[in-house]
Amino acid sequence: MGKRTKYQLEEKSQLYLQAVISKDIFPMIDCENIPLSVTLDDELRLERIEFSEHTEETHLGAVEEAVILTEYARLQMCQPKHKLTQEEISPYLTKVIENTKNWSLKMTSLYYRCSLERDHFRTAPRCLKQGQSLEQEYNDGKAPVARRMDLFFASGMKPIWILREEVAYQMLHLDMIKAALEAYTKLGLWEEVITCYCRLNLNHKAAEIIQKQLCEKPTVKLWCLLGDITGDMSHYETAWKLSGEKSGRAQRQWGYYYFTRKNYTEAVPHLKLSVELNNIQEGAWFRLGYAALQIENWNLAATAYRRYCALEPSSFEAWNNLAKAYIRMGNIARARKSLEDALKCDYDRWEVWDNFMVVNTDLGHFSEVIRCYHRILDLKGTHLDVQVLRILTAAIVNDINDANGNPASRLLQKGLELFGRLSFKVDNPHVWRTYAELVALKKTDVDNEKATHYLQQAYRVATFDPHWSDNEDQTLYILELCCDMTQAYLRCTANAVNKKRKMLGSAKLSLQKVVKEVKNQEWTHSNILESLTKVEEYLTTVINELDEIKTM
Repeated sequence: MGKRTKYQLEEKSQLYLQAVISKDIFPMIDCENIPLSVTLDDELRLERIEFSEHTEETHLGAVEEAVILTEYARLQMCQPKHKLTQEEISPYLTKVIENTKNWSLKMTSLYYRCSLERDHFRTAPRCLKQGQSLEQEYNDGKAPVARRMDLFFASGMKPIWILREEVAYQMLHLDMIKAALEAYTKLGLWEEVITCYCRLNLNHKAAEIIQKQLCEKPTVKLWCLLGDITGDMSHYETAWKLSGEKSGRAQRQWGYYYFTRKNYTEAVPHLKLSVELNNIQEGAWFRLGYAALQIENWNLAATAYRRYCALEPSSFEAWNNLAKAYIRMGNIARARKSLEDALKCDYDRWEVWDNFMVVNTDLGHFSEVIRCYHRILDLKGTHLDVQVLRILTAAIVNDINDANGNPASRLLQKGLELFGRLSFKVDNPHVWRTYAELVALKKTDVDNEKATHYLQQAYRVATFDPHWSDNEDQTLYILELCCDMTQAYLRCTANAVNKKRKMLGSAKLSLQKVVKEVKNQEWTHSNILESLTKVEEYLTTVINELDEIKTM
């Protein structure tokens, strides 16, 4: 257990490397002038992990430290680049940095730390200072040559130009673009030089550099870079021919040229050929998938996104787009699996939850539909999908078996909880009406009153617009709603005379208002006329019931 930050109150589990030596260490001469480790000097993060339990450190020799550093290098090469990998291997590095007295091992371990921490905003400034310090250490003669050569080859020390490239990267990462440009120019790394010029809005200077290099030695890479800078498509064609029609990069950049201009039809053939020549191109696979979606080539889109997700499984957008391709292909089951993977990557994206809810609705996973809707409300606050709610309600009312063969009626209580939460946030007639359908399933006097009240709410919201009778669909919906509402009134007042007079009187007024509004519009559509006839029949029934009460 330990702490990483200065104001951390609760200790967390930390990784710690414990070395055990079964034999005597191999004797080595310590170097007095070893490179210094630059302090972090951060306002939040501690210089090193502060462990709650102090264990006795095992004294290591230089050979043992070289073994640990070699193990670090091995783990770094054989494991994927990921934050968890960095956490796993950093204790190896810390052990060597804090204990070694060997010049070569200290130089190499500090370089590895620069490379490991360079992309984090809290450690990037320290990495730049450390890199500059190591570069200066190369040229200083404080440490004797004999001490520098101790375990030189076993340490895996990098050449000076690799260290300078790391320093230049740090400068570029910290927006010290002119300094990075100078460093990259000295190293002859023309692609990075061009990147610097582009960030300085000096594209013409980048083009001059490339033209100069092309005069000395034309390469596929330079022709592609020139095409990127000038936007001239012919340069990609030149690069393609220069490669003997074997360059995946030429085809990739050619495809990107069309892709950035949203000419997806032309981009697809070039991107497809590029990944055929070199199938380990994450960016090319992703753009190919997107372009294929735009031109509605669903099979190609699914293939491209599958390959991208195999290379980069942590992109929710790729999994979501893969699911979209599967849906278009009619493979809903695979789309559901892809959306599950998308949610693993980003659990807080409501759009993915919405897609997952729709797919579960199609497949009949009704319990998952309810869970998805709750999660969307957690993330978004309000959300209305009338079609999904209607399907869910119909499944529960008609007791349809779900995808696992279980009756949907068992979800009645969970469905009521969802509608209770939704009706509190959304005032919509469809929500109130479907809510009433579910409540009526319980068939108790109290629940019948609740269902009637919810249908009244639906009627109130639906007729709030004074021009509702101008719209055919809205008119038909309100007529059907009036039929449901009258049935609920009659059911609710079957055995209560006092309640009957009040509720049927309210029903009479509502029905008379609707009948009058619809007749004023003089609709001739058969479906509206049929529904109007039913409402008039219910109105007659209500009036007769009220007349009977008066005679009692």
